[in-house]
Amino acid sequence: MTVMARPTSAPTGLFVLWMLTGLAGVLALMGMLTIGIFVLPIAIALLVLSIILTERRPNGWPAVAGLGLSLAAGLIWLGWVLATAGPNDISCSGGSDVPTTCTSNGVPIDENAIAWAKAIPWFAAAAAVVLLSCLGYVALRKRVNQVA
Repeated sequence: MTVMARPTSAPTGLFVLWMLTGLAGVLALMGMLTIGIFVLPIAIALLVLSIILTERRPNGWPAVAGLGLSLAAGLIWLGWVLATAGPNDISCSGGSDVPTTCTSNGVPIDENAIAWAKAIPWFAAAAAVVLLSCLGYVALRKRVNQVA
């Protein structure tokens, strides 16, 4: 009688746990001077929990690719912050009967505008990280299932 090896189920819960661990780490790092110091213990606890649960599951290590999605979220956030940051030297004028106009070094600007040229490279990098993380996850899952 031949027993066929059954592929193990994908550790979706571990993948999400690693993604949350990474998001907590990104928040702790990017907000280190404000809220990050309070998020850091949570990020460390999530990291310890993630490692323990992944270690207990023999096919769980591909789930670490969830950290890539967290990195991508950090890149998107950074791109958005850079794209919405206005110029340093801004001067606005207007009154109750005159619309407000803003200039930076004599050039008229819209203070609520989004500088997409600054954001697009960060968004593209985030998309590349997501793609590589997902491809790495799928490839590692296949490899783990072949070995098991």
